[in-house]
Amino acid sequence: MTVTLDDVHSLSHLSIAGMFFTPVHRDQATAMHMVMDALEVDKLVVLKEFGDTQGFHLRMSWSRKVYQEILDLGRYQAATRVHMLHIVACTLFADKSEVYINVLYLSLLSDLETPYWTKGVAALTMLYTTFDAASRPDTRQFVGYLSLLQVEGQTHLRGVIEYRRRLDALTLDDVIWTPYTGHREDLPFDVSSLYSGYVRWESHVAKHLPERYLRQYGYIQGMPRPVPKTLAGGIDR
Repeated sequence: MTVTLDDVHSLSHLSIAGMFFTPVHRDQATAMHMVMDALEVDKLVVLKEFGDTQGFHLRMSWSRKVYQEILDLGRYQAATRVHMLHIVACTLFADKSEVYINVLYLSLLSDLETPYWTKGVAALTMLYTTFDAASRPDTRQFVGYLSLLQVEGQTHLRGVIEYRRRLDALTLDDVIWTPYTGHREDLPFDVSSLYSGYVRWESHVAKHLPERYLRQYGYIQGMPRPVPKTLAGGIDR
């Protein structure tokens, strides 16, 4: 049992069909115009922020200030992008700095009405990457949206041992394999969630193999095929 594209789509309503995210060329001019076009702020304001962060980054505090300013000016689409950028940086793409926002995330919010990049795949790829790092014995810390794990740790004082005991005690009758059946009228099943292969966000690549957990889709589990090799030509969609 694992997190699938169907889980991401059903819980977050993020798009799971489209192109995998490929970052634009990283230079000051490109990064500056990305911020100016998406957030509708002045060139000098952006350059000053780049100078303060010593790179192509924005501060959380800066985004909150800009959000209020452009909201007061009635620029609601730009205000929406700033708000979404702040949320994305605090949750899905949270890093160890807890202060900076990478400008490349703006590419995911460039067009709110007709999205080009698949945001759901980006979310799932980062989740898989985080869990992969967490499972390695030499890992001392990892980042990401870990609120659920934090709550579990605070609620169950005996920590991992108690959590494992509860997982080991689960039976088939305790598991809800198809939890979104009653939700399909509001959000129909997207066949894109049955995609089998590699998913990508920027340079992060992960496997998405639904044939290995067919019970989560309401089917009988059979013998899955071997794990496919990555394509020599790259992974785009």
